[in-house]
Amino acid sequence: MKNKLFITYILTIHILLLTIIIKSDFLSQVQSIFDRNHSYSYNSFYRTTSLLLANVDGNVPDNSILFFGNSITQGLCVSAVSPKSVNFGIGADTTAGLLERLRDYKSLEKAEIVVIEIGINDVLNGVSLDEMISNYRKIFNSIPSNVGIVYNDILPINQNCRVIVPASGINKQISAANTMLNELCQMRSGCFRVSSDKLLDSTGCLNMAYDYGDGFHFNTYGYLIWIEELRREIGKAQKWTSNKQ
Repeated sequence: MKNKLFITYILTIHILLLTIIIKSDFLSQVQSIFDRNHSYSYNSFYRTTSLLLANVDGNVPDNSILFFGNSITQGLCVSAVSPKSVNFGIGADTTAGLLERLRDYKSLEKAEIVVIEIGINDVLNGVSLDEMISNYRKIFNSIPSNVGIVYNDILPINQNCRVIVPASGINKQISAANTMLNELCQMRSGCFRVSSDKLLDSTGCLNMAYDYGDGFHFNTYGYLIWIEELRREIGKAQKWTSNKQ
């Protein structure tokens, strides 16, 4: 009898606690705390990395090739693309973030070529296509007219991605963005496009053979393909800049 009363008591306490949690905003408060901590952690990382790259900027040699982008660029061995290269990639960066920090880089004025890979985080964060393209236009305009631009397609994600669902909707937005970016590039003298075609499968998604495993990033083989594509378009940009001198 005592055991039954004890069990009934415990169950009643748990039911009451569950009811209080459901009816209150306890869960939303916990989520809010998590979001604030996550946001603080990311913002702290971004600010620290930006400050460190600002120090790098002060020592960049003339006529260097500058790489700007998110974690895909950050993971790139830029010296494998061209010896005189500097990597300014920051993980999780967006078009708005890149536009903001470009103002701090004095090396833009003396660069030979600027390589840009940005936009996937805009799509994933729900930034409108109009806003993203507007940011891209401002990014292009912030680069001196005598400096070549090599921009990269926004990379479609793997349909089997274990992080984002549904991938198909994301890739439709990416396809629309890439069409508009290509048009934007064609309006700018000295702008060259790095196509993502060789990195995609027959459905137009990131090929699993080149996927790091999260649906977004390259593995070593993916980077090898990208490096070759970058070399070709950078070569075209270098011919353009040499004719401008």
